[in-house]
Amino acid sequence: MDMDVRKALWSECEAILTPVLINCGFILDTMRQDSRLELLLRDIFAELGQDPAKPSMEYVPLYDLQARNLYNRWKVREAVALGEQYAYMENGQVEEAIALLEHIVKIKETLVEDHPSRLASQNMLGRAYMENGQVEEAIALLEHIVKINEIALLEDNPNRLAL
Repeated sequence: MDMDVRKALWSECEAILTPVLINCGFILDTMRQDSRLELLLRDIFAELGQDPAKPSMEYVPLYDLQARNLYNRWKVREAVALGEQYAYMENGQVEEAIALLEHIVKIKETLVEDHPSRLASQNMLGRAYMENGQVEEAIALLEHIVKINEIALLEDNPNRLAL
């Protein structure tokens, strides 16, 4: 089950096709096609301009599917951390979210500097800093992310354009 998400979303109405693609994802999840689902999710997030590390109420089923896929690929900590940071932010517990995110960013320092998971965690921490009024820290971190993406990603890459 290979599909070109970009072509599909450009050729049809996004509001109609996105739920269809998510349903395809749930089918892949049921079939335990974890690698294919991971690729599908990556493409959907990129084409919708959504941050995989920052859940959106608009796309709850997409983030639910992502959490299932992380869990099935034995990335339990990432799945739980994603849910926990989202809960803290939505509950107005910004300081707790920052503490958790700083811990996650420190752990992910073992990854290469331009690893998408590392950058996504740093991006979420920068947003939490902004929410907490720590503007200088937020700007420094977000400028760092943009600089890394300018080096690592092509100019037309959706992940670069989303920043």
